[in-house]
Amino acid sequence: MNNTYFLGANSERGFYSLYQGFARGSNDMLHVIKGGPGTGKSGFMRKIGESAEARGFEVEYVLCSGDPASLDAVYIPALHEGFMDGTAPHIADPDYFAASGDYINIGSFCRLPFSAGDSERVKRITEEYKREYSDAYSYLKAAGALDGVGVEGLCTEGFKKSLRRSVEALLPCAGSPAAAPNAGHRFISAVSCAGNYSVDILCKQYYVISSSARLYSEALSVISELCRERGIAVIACRSPLCPEKLEALILPEHDAAFVSERLGYKADRCLELDALVSPAALRASLPESKECEQLRARLTASAVERLRCAKALHDELEAVYRPYMDFDALTDFTRDYIAGLFSCRCGQ
Repeated sequence: MNNTYFLGANSERGFYSLYQGFARGSNDMLHVIKGGPGTGKSGFMRKIGESAEARGFEVEYVLCSGDPASLDAVYIPALHEGFMDGTAPHIADPDYFAASGDYINIGSFCRLPFSAGDSERVKRITEEYKREYSDAYSYLKAAGALDGVGVEGLCTEGFKKSLRRSVEALLPCAGSPAAAPNAGHRFISAVSCAGNYSVDILCKQYYVISSSARLYSEALSVISELCRERGIAVIACRSPLCPEKLEALILPEHDAAFVSERLGYKADRCLELDALVSPAALRASLPESKECEQLRARLTASAVERLRCAKALHDELEAVYRPYMDFDALTDFTRDYIAGLFSCRCGQ
């Protein structure tokens, strides 16, 4: 299973974070990385991940929800080592400094002070950048308000019972519910400068949920409850637009996933929900549902355009910072840090 995902989302609520659970296990060390735009935080983490993979370790990569080409965090499960960009909007601190984490100041390789002209450029661009995000979140708030409109009354008890019967035969046998705690939450898609971006979770078995009324989250909630009853561990993948809703469930121990058709995965088996709801109620709901879905898509597209503008401004900020960076010193630091990390934790 691919270990690339998101822990943040540009949502109807603004920036929505799941980072509070990152590298917070009892034996974990959380390294919080600080530094301005263009100072090399993402590159530093990527080199750590690549070095871990070269030594045979599994690595989890957490992508930036605003720009999926950039990293926000890296986690090495076998070593319990997590590295996270601790700058806005996901500001972080270790629970217990030195005991459960520390800080890595990449910004220390930035030669200061700025020239007066560059200081003004940074302030101007940063304010424009924030305005673009504010506009994007206004569009997403309006889009989120339309998600699911027009399908009230379709998710009846009869629908839930029929769905349970359809899914029961697909689920593997497992242990008791007490043996299967929730395996975590994440996002596998994002509303970003790259559009509606999704990662490939690379499971062997995909059950794709199809519904003209878009009852994806409702169906996934039923399936999640059934998995809990069966003692099957589940990773709940939330909708980036409406984080209280689900768009996928990953069954990590069984290399399988139930996913909304919105994500575009090729189905090994399709779960058609239309046959499980009242035909008359479905026909009555579809006109409003389709109209709202079209408007939701247009609003989301407008948000994406604002995020693209924000990315262009962020690139401008990086261009201001780069000439002040001592990248040779950062390269030397990164090499020595990686050597010390693996020497200390695994004797390599």
